[in-house]
Amino acid sequence: MTLSPLLADVFVPAVVLLEYGLVKMQSTPLREALWGGLIGGVVFAIVLWFGEPLLLQAIPQPAPGASQPFITPFVASAGIEQGCALIFLVWLLRAVVKFADTRDAVLGSLGWSIGFATMNLLILVSWFFAAKVAAGTGAMPVRSLPLMFEHGVCGLIMGVLLGRACRSITISLWWLSLAFALPVAIQAVLDALVSVNAGHRTSAIAAALLPTIFAAATLLAISLCRPPPPRQVVMRARRKTAPPRSAWLSGALMVILGVALVAITVLPGAEAMKQAFLLRCIVPLLFGIDLLVGGIRQGAARTA
Repeated sequence: MTLSPLLADVFVPAVVLLEYGLVKMQSTPLREALWGGLIGGVVFAIVLWFGEPLLLQAIPQPAPGASQPFITPFVASAGIEQGCALIFLVWLLRAVVKFADTRDAVLGSLGWSIGFATMNLLILVSWFFAAKVAAGTGAMPVRSLPLMFEHGVCGLIMGVLLGRACRSITISLWWLSLAFALPVAIQAVLDALVSVNAGHRTSAIAAALLPTIFAAATLLAISLCRPPPPRQVVMRARRKTAPPRSAWLSGALMVILGVALVAITVLPGAEAMKQAFLLRCIVPLLFGIDLLVGGIRQGAARTA
């Protein structure tokens, strides 16, 4: 596999996620929370790449001969990643950008997800090509579930719930707990299904559940991610405001990308690659349809 497709699998989903977040939140790329989350995610990915094995070893293991639930390692890994994200974002929103509306929380969380996933994937690509050069051959397996979209969807969900937790002077522990538990559950279940589908443990049930649950998580993120009401926009007038963004254009481009990925699945090829492309089309299609519907509503509101 050449470098170009791998880099496209890193940066195209990142652009889709970033554009969707900016359009939905009616914000600008210059938002402080977005860049703070992005930088934090990149740094954390580098630290976690070397430190996660040590952290997982510190988790109590079952006694010799005893068994543990299959999903336990995935919950532990997701808990570490999402827990550190939540701690950083609370600090960012409270101590750095002075949280005032949901947009800060959503864009900060989305920035963290994009930065973390991008750095993680770039490290994987670099490691693969270094090993390929050393061995003179080799092929990098394509992960069926796109890491960028998985973390982006979890980031949107966490951001909305964290925004609700931070709306008052005292952080709501209920919303904060939900902002942690829901992304952890989604990531753990999706990663477990990916593991079941890998190698010789391929399961028809898991193969069907993976896109279903991923689509349901994406729809949940879309339903939660709503633009701020006009009064919040007025309250944040001192911030840099975004120029009018075309939800029509962004939505149309995402739908075209999703349809193109669906078309690839009907071409002859390995079933694993078809499933990989099928999973990659879910987020662009659903995000694109959501933006197109939003554009129709905005147009109707202007003409009313």
